[in-house]
Amino acid sequence: MRAPISRRTLNKQLTQEAIFEAAMALFGAQGYEATTIEEIAQAAGVSKGTFFNYFPTKDAILAHISVRHLARLIDEQEALLADSRTTRERLKRLFGTLVSRFVAEARDINVSIALAHQRYGRAIEPHPAEVDFSKLLVRLIQEGLAAGELRAELDPVETFRLVMALYSGTMVVWGQVPEADLPKVVLDNLDRLFEGLERLPR
Repeated sequence: MRAPISRRTLNKQLTQEAIFEAAMALFGAQGYEATTIEEIAQAAGVSKGTFFNYFPTKDAILAHISVRHLARLIDEQEALLADSRTTRERLKRLFGTLVSRFVAEARDINVSIALAHQRYGRAIEPHPAEVDFSKLLVRLIQEGLAAGELRAELDPVETFRLVMALYSGTMVVWGQVPEADLPKVVLDNLDRLFEGLERLPR
């Protein structure tokens, strides 16, 4: 049984959510670039210093909702991956679950697309949940190499980066043509990628 949340912790969570909701309302009304941190703090009823206690940058606000979805996946990884599926199938299950949850809430998918645009090609300090997700993907790739499913010359970290580049790029492109079925597009692209990564049968 988990220990009850303290009043202090609850108040911090409520403050973070208030800042996030104020930011999202402003982003929707006037756009991400036009919105200042001062405006967000004022709308949330907090000082600029308090804002920085919770979000070091505007990018961190966009990352907040993505991080929550990733944290859920990390918590559920045993249930999601406790089977004998191949590396391809396990990664498709992870990304399929992640993208489906974004799509389930229109704002979530819009935030994810905005985040992909903001981060694409930029070096940004990752959140601990993103680090955990990265480690999980690298471990799955390592297991695929050890099982002989993937080509032996592949480097696990470089392969992970390739998978994430495919995912981020798909999100960016889909944001320009949102009529497509995003979960299907992501999974189809992963299939195409793994056709080149998997070891050919002898």
